[in-house]
This record gives sequence, C-alpha cells and structure tokens, in this order.
Amino acid sequence: MRLLKLLAYSLLGYVLYELYLGMTEGTEARLSQSSQGRSGGSSQGRTVDVQDSGGEKTKRNVGRGVVH
Repeated sequence: MRLLKLLAYSLLGYVLYELYLGMTEGTEARLSQSSQGRSGGSSQGRTVDVQDSGGEKTKRNVGRGVVH
C-alpha cells in the first residue's frame, strides 16, 4: 500500500513539474518574440549571394520569418 501511495505522489509531482515547465517556457518564448518584434532584428533576414540556374549571381534576402 505504501508503494502505491509513493508511486501516486511521484506521478503527481512529475505532472506538476511538467506543467510548470510548460508554462514558463511559453512565457519565455512570448517575451523573446515580443522583444524581437520591437527591435526588428531577425525578422528581416540577411542578404547572401546566390547563383541562379543560368549561372548568374545575385544578392537575395534569406531567412525571413525563421525562428531560432
């Protein structure tokens, strides 16, 4: 009987821990997203040289909207 009670408390503790982690990770992600939106940093991407199928080199903006 004690073993079952210990197992139940352990399972409850694990569930509560996972819920806490889920709530705090969501908050951190929202905070980092809102700070990136204000600064405008990573939403613009970066300019790199690319080669078209005809062999012509051009500069293109890549990485827009990619979440790191």
